Amino acid sequence: MQHKVEMAKKFSQAPSNVLITGETGTGKELFAHSIHAASSRAGQPFVAVNCATLPETLLESELFGYEPGAFSGASREGKTGLFELAHHGTIFLDEIGEIPVTLQAKLLRERPDDILPLVESQIRVLAAEQGKSPPLLTPQARDLLRRYAWPGNVRELRNVCERLVVLSSAQAVDEEALRDLHLFFPERESPRTVEVERPMQEPITFQIPVTMKKKDLAKELGISRTTLWRMTKRQEALRKQQEEKTP
Repeated sequence: MQHKVEMAKKFSQAPSNVLITGETGTGKELFAHSIHAASSRAGQPFVAVNCATLPETLLESELFGYEPGAFSGASREGKTGLFELAHHGTIFLDEIGEIPVTLQAKLLRERPDDILPLVESQIRVLAAEQGKSPPLLTPQARDLLRRYAWPGNVRELRNVCERLVVLSSAQAVDEEALRDLHLFFPERESPRTVEVERPMQEPITFQIPVTMKKKDLAKELGISRTTLWRMTKRQEALRKQQEEKTP
């Protein structure tokens, strides 16, 4: 926890977007308030939005506002969006994962050849903004960046570059340092076989790293952790039945 607090202090001094993850009740909003209070934006508004409680039909107008008479039933004076209210301050989007896909930014196709030029460009820009020298990437670190799938596309790539600039204290960043700064790079341990059964299908065999957590496996399979738990229990019951039938 002390390590997370130190990370939060560093990010409070940078013009960065921050993703805070954790179970309910672990203090995510407290961290958000603390980052805001320790930043140069402390005297400006802190706007908290619970994305899970806003209906999809109202979410866009609440976040971005609208002009007078923009649609039937719209206010004659229009409405200021929450992003505009938080201008120069901080907006805290609680439960941001609940925002529908239709509202999430649409980003382009796979461009692996562009990864390293984009990384180098973003690092130079972000380092200049923060008055720091851009860290250099070792060949091993560059290879890891090139091989990574980037499921978050350009947005995720830029966030990794921010972490490099804000958190790296060394002039050169190697593969180990890069893994420390970004928690989602796959580990290098030898894989183990996990068998998962889906309804109406034959069991499917997946190769995943030994250290992969259940929540990461659920994300990889495109299912919830509850569904993964039920599937695991069903597999255990089937395996137990087979063992009992075996003479």
